[in-house]
Amino acid sequence: MSDFYKNFLVGTMASCTATTCIQPIDMVKVRIQLMSEAGGSTSPIVVAKELYAEGGVKGFYRGIDSAILRQVVYGTLRLGIFFNLSEYFK
Repeated sequence: MSDFYKNFLVGTMASCTATTCIQPIDMVKVRIQLMSEAGGSTSPIVVAKELYAEGGVKGFYRGIDSAILRQVVYGTLRLGIFFNLSEYFK
């Protein structure tokens, strides 16, 4: 496999791995934003406990499919193009 394609593959793997690791934190953040508008608790601990009570560990990964799809398109192109252009201009 040429380095050109490897750069896109590395971009895909890196962005999808990062999204998988960040998804639980992002879920808590979004819930805090929604709760602050509704007048609920904005404590990350309370929100995380509620998320866990609602859906267990799976509750933290709700919506991961959309986030991964975004990264497959956006992260792949962004990092693949960056690495290829960096190598080209060296």
